[in-house]
Amino acid sequence: MERFNIFEASAQKKGPESAEINQAYETELAAYRKEPPPPCTKAESLRLLKKFRRTDFHDFWVSSVDQYLPAVREGTMRLFPRYLSHDEAFSYAKKLAAGLSQEQLARDFLYGLAHNEAAYRTALPVWFYIKNLPEHAFSPFTTLTPSGKVKVYYDKACSFCNYQHKSDDVPKMEFLKINTVLCQFYFDGGRIWGLRDLGRAIIFLEEYLRLPRPSCRQEDYTFFQKLIEEIESAPPETTARGLQILWKKAGLLSMTKKQTDLFIDALGYLNILHTADTVGIREKFVADLDMPYPLSSRTYFDYPVNCWKRSDGIDYQSIKTLFENLY
Repeated sequence: MERFNIFEASAQKKGPESAEINQAYETELAAYRKEPPPPCTKAESLRLLKKFRRTDFHDFWVSSVDQYLPAVREGTMRLFPRYLSHDEAFSYAKKLAAGLSQEQLARDFLYGLAHNEAAYRTALPVWFYIKNLPEHAFSPFTTLTPSGKVKVYYDKACSFCNYQHKSDDVPKMEFLKINTVLCQFYFDGGRIWGLRDLGRAIIFLEEYLRLPRPSCRQEDYTFFQKLIEEIESAPPETTARGLQILWKKAGLLSMTKKQTDLFIDALGYLNILHTADTVGIREKFVADLDMPYPLSSRTYFDYPVNCWKRSDGIDYQSIKTLFENLY
């Protein structure tokens, strides 16, 4: 059988190859449900998830999933996304967030930063996002045409929180989608695209609840303070992209470039880095169409750090609210 990458696979999902591939997938699932394999350990589950990330992001369309089923049984990998209605998802997310302690989330965030444990860095900005998400009704995700007319871009995604109703993707494609999200949680530090991705945020908080609580210490906060001190000493024209270079020269971060990008995004989500006009989510939710463009076409950061410069300063009140009373 011909091998497809993920983009070709998406285009092929209604073709004869799709039917053949998904029949094989359904056969694997039937065997799994009839006689599930013993669950593996968490360490082995993470090894399998990393293998999926490394080998199957492009070849998953023709690769078998049976090797991953012990990790599915353990809980780290999933067979399908879980779809709720928009209102059910909103209520469920609020309930998840209400059951979490801000103090514990903040300690875990600092631990994940100091020890480069991506999963522990994710939950605090996600919780902050859900906590500040206002009541709203579902409306289709829209965009503007060059003539200025509103066009429905994706009628199954909410234009405000980007929660997606069940798609018409084939099952094997859904296996890719849900486990791609879990890879982001465990290995990158998560991402809630442009502050608006309720479905992804729910998955991240659910997975955070499965993590053991780490041994957090004063030194974790001290490490965070060193990063902030480096920002304080930066030239006024330094942008979010410049922070990467700054911390690297100081020898402070062992993160990958992608992980560092996501951490900088988190500083925006948490209201720590923003301009006077582009405030973080604690102040105001901004629709996608209303978000300001970044300072440079070469930046890929999310709102509000996409417009931040060192001359805009650091929001010390947000740091105080989140971290000052922990140690």
